[in-house]
Amino acid sequence: MSAESTQVSIHIAGNTYEVKCPNDAIQELQAAAQYLDQKIRDVSQRSQHDLEKNIVMAALQLSHELLIEKKLNGDSIKKMGHRIEQLIKQFNRSSTRQEEIDF
Repeated sequence: MSAESTQVSIHIAGNTYEVKCPNDAIQELQAAAQYLDQKIRDVSQRSQHDLEKNIVMAALQLSHELLIEKKLNGDSIKKMGHRIEQLIKQFNRSSTRQEEIDF
């Protein structure tokens, strides 16, 4: 069953956009639009470029932030996976005898 959608108005860089959005994602969409709008304003305050170039620079900054977060989360997930594998091996070794498992 698909989630119901609603037409939502968002404001970015002085423009209003009507976006169809699942009801359970409206707050996230509005927060994302506000975040993007603020990034564009920040770039515009530091730059003498036209709006289009400022939007591209803001998008580049957001992409960079996203890639950093993905890398950090990916590294954490790898570490957790490795630790889980260690615990499973330790559990398997100790399952035939009574032994404490170090968590």
